[in-house]
Amino acid sequence: MGAPLFSPCEVRRMPVVSAFVCECGVRLNVLTEPEPNNTNLIPCPNPTCQRQRVVSGRVLSVFVVGEDIGITPYDWTKRKDLHK
Repeated sequence: MGAPLFSPCEVRRMPVVSAFVCECGVRLNVLTEPEPNNTNLIPCPNPTCQRQRVVSGRVLSVFVVGEDIGITPYDWTKRKDLHK
């Protein structure tokens, strides 16, 4: 048997897409990169909703998904009312 293709230092973790549906009906897709000890709270983009989702890993991007809007980027860091 030959040498392994990758050493443990060379193995890269693939990004993960998580899909969430908020109780208010908003659908989110969150792209994360696995990162130990990193957890984020992603707030719902609906300004009247105060719910948040816990996501593990480094957040690469967040998208709102809807039939009428398609897939729209969402800057979740701008919801200052929930980041107190």
